Amino acid sequence: GFFTMIFSAEFPDSLDANVIRDHLSDVGRPFGLEIGMKEVTAEVAARMPSDRRECVLRIGGRNQPGALRTISNAIALRQVDISGMHAVRSPDGSGFEAVLKLVIPPSGDVESILRELHEIGQEFGMTAELNH
Repeated sequence: GFFTMIFSAEFPDSLDANVIRDHLSDVGRPFGLEIGMKEVTAEVAARMPSDRRECVLRIGGRNQPGALRTISNAIALRQVDISGMHAVRSPDGSGFEAVLKLVIPPSGDVESILRELHEIGQEFGMTAELNH
């Protein structure tokens, strides 16, 4: 299967975009990663709601195919952005723990998001905690 991630990053103006792209491509090559870069225009930046809330989601569960995809899909369907993520597998590889920084739109209901994550996470023995 495939998984898509979009990262937003700021770099010094003195750093050429081709250098960044080449470096990321070199690092990702062993994993078959494809890198695409696009500058954020002022128009796009102006469309971002300023009243979005940030919170931290901590999840853990069995490490099995589709777990992260299922979770990230549920988050995306609620128009919630993942602005940061760190994940590790348990030493024996059977489990995972992840911390995700989420940006929730003004209309987002944090408690219903958490309930949905608990529901869909049952398949993976997942626990979820949302700090807001």
